[in-house]
Amino acid sequence: MKLLTKIGALTPLALGLMLGIVLLIQACNKSENPTEEPLPQQPMSRNAEGETIMRHPQTDQTVNPEETANPKEMVMGSKIFQDYTWQIIPNQSLQPGKPVTLTFDITEKKTGIPIQNLQVAHEKLAHLVIVSQDLKAFQHLHPAIGDPGHMIVENTFPKAGQYLLFLQFQTAKAGEQTLRQTLQIGQAKSSSARLVPDADQAKTVDGYIFKLSNYPTKANVASMPTVSIERDGRPVEQIQSFLGAGGHAVIISQDTQSFLHVHPMTKPVGDNLYRSPIAFHTLIPEPGLYKLWTQFQINGKVQTADFTFQVW
Repeated sequence: MKLLTKIGALTPLALGLMLGIVLLIQACNKSENPTEEPLPQQPMSRNAEGETIMRHPQTDQTVNPEETANPKEMVMGSKIFQDYTWQIIPNQSLQPGKPVTLTFDITEKKTGIPIQNLQVAHEKLAHLVIVSQDLKAFQHLHPAIGDPGHMIVENTFPKAGQYLLFLQFQTAKAGEQTLRQTLQIGQAKSSSARLVPDADQAKTVDGYIFKLSNYPTKANVASMPTVSIERDGRPVEQIQSFLGAGGHAVIISQDTQSFLHVHPMTKPVGDNLYRSPIAFHTLIPEPGLYKLWTQFQINGKVQTADFTFQVW
């Protein structure tokens, strides 16, 4: 009561001064200890063995993040590195529809030292993703490794125009690396990609029906895009291991500046076989339109289906 009496006796000027001091102290504390809203998390729990698992919000499928080939890659995808010089040398003029052999000469920018001591990642020493500028053509190849700093790949480009090449490899020194390069085929100019969202539509490829669910819609929010595969009205239950995984997914932004290469978190059901649906785990860093290509091996043949979605 005495304290209240004394405060009540203060003049308006004194009360205003005290209130200003209190607000200043609160502002200082807030700046020293800022609070950030946590990103939405996928449902986590533990199985009977005590392992941390993630539960898919739609299919109720569970996966163990610790058992993925590369947990960081599953979430964030791939960063384009600028630490290398990548020269592409064709053995002949680059024309559409004609086979060509490309030699890659890759060195460190600072030292000029050729890359060496490559490590196997998903059963290969190097992965090469090629897309046309309009994002209509897609190829996933694997260059042969020659002398240090040299790779060789043979390819036939389906049409004239500019292509984007994304090369991925891993070294003991630098870890996983992703390089980006452009290549002009023929004389025709390429138009930029003009994507239209279609992720809510089923795609039919070679008699198989592909559907995408739980695809990303918000930037910097983890999601589990899930692909279901059916044939004759039944889920496909014998999806074979392809390059050491149940499938592959490549995601590229409409402006082609963002590239992600991720793999399923879904565990095999036995003998390196996987059952539909297959769940991936990723995080899209920026808003925009994105195109996703999924690849699965069924009955010894790789099937590719693509989807486009909007991220806000």
